[in-house]
Amino acid sequence: MNIKNNKDLDQLREKIKPILGQLCWEVRLTYGDELCLEIGKKVGYDSPLLADDLKGEWQFGSRGTDWQLLYNNSIIANSNLDREQIFPYLKLIENTIILEFEPNYPDLTLIIAFNNGYQLKFIPDLTDLENQDVACWELFTANNQLLEVYPNFTWFDQSSDLPVGDMITV
Repeated sequence: MNIKNNKDLDQLREKIKPILGQLCWEVRLTYGDELCLEIGKKVGYDSPLLADDLKGEWQFGSRGTDWQLLYNNSIIANSNLDREQIFPYLKLIENTIILEFEPNYPDLTLIIAFNNGYQLKFIPDLTDLENQDVACWELFTANNQLLEVYPNFTWFDQSSDLPVGDMITV
């Protein structure tokens, strides 16, 4: 789907709506310092190799997008801090309820607001022409869909059960 104005995000917002009111029970940094949120019911992985691990029925990944943690509109942490500095701040949004999950136009920022007053703001670099094929962020939904927003003003919705070779890419 192309994003040419704010209304073009309405269908994406509808698909995201069920995440509101869900518990964000884990926040962590993964490979490449991607911020990952585990949200909703804890469910097991299908792979026997991960049989002892749990994931959220919703999983959010920031990909390579810069982010800020805000409280009362003030930045208290961001993706430019060292990993060791970030960890205590991430704990502030664990075990909180998601009140807002709002993609915005024209800057494609994403705001995730929590019931304790904190907000995560994701700020994609729309000028990085070499990484237009890397999603700004991705959301695996409770109904096995993968939602991705790209810096070239497109978003995709596809089954997360598809083999990687069959997935839509930019």
